[in-house]
Amino acid sequence: MGLQKGAKPNNPAGRKVGSKNAATTDLKIWVRGILEKNTDLFESDLLSLESKDRLSVLTTLLKYVIPSVQSTDIKIDTPKFTHIEIGYGKRDEEE
Repeated sequence: MGLQKGAKPNNPAGRKVGSKNAATTDLKIWVRGILEKNTDLFESDLLSLESKDRLSVLTTLLKYVIPSVQSTDIKIDTPKFTHIEIGYGKRDEEE
């Protein structure tokens, strides 16, 4: 269970909020380097796939470059109508 809001952490000398994890940063740099060095190979491999497999790969990769859509509730205060008159026939102006 996490700490309650405003509670002191168990390790007050721990990593500061918002600081980067060095291992994760190093791994991201390594993966980026592999991808940048092999873009031509990746593209040719992608083109060699059947269309349904290629579409599957591209769809999977899209979630890493396009932000996912989150549902949002919007509350709008509007006046409540209790009585609506609907007239049938001629208008008063036409008579």
